[in-house]
Amino acid sequence: MLSNVEKEKLVIDLYYNQRKNVRQIAQEARISFRDIAAIIKKVNDVGSGSGNGIVTMDNQQQQQIGNGSSQCVLMHINTF
Repeated sequence: MLSNVEKEKLVIDLYYNQRKNVRQIAQEARISFRDIAAIIKKVNDVGSGSGNGIVTMDNQQQQQIGNGSSQCVLMHINTF
């Protein structure tokens, strides 16, 4: 059984990196549509600066974003 943090990481990977839809994520991660939507909303809020979390990236990931890479890279989210 996965912990909440592991489920969040899995949902983020499946949605942003593997481009899976909510139904596919629900089947693979064994969580509800509501929980998936909450995780995606939290990540979007953090990314737009309106949330209360911190996204950390290493230098290589920052360079990929600066070079116009279309792949979303999200390594760690701290929520308070």
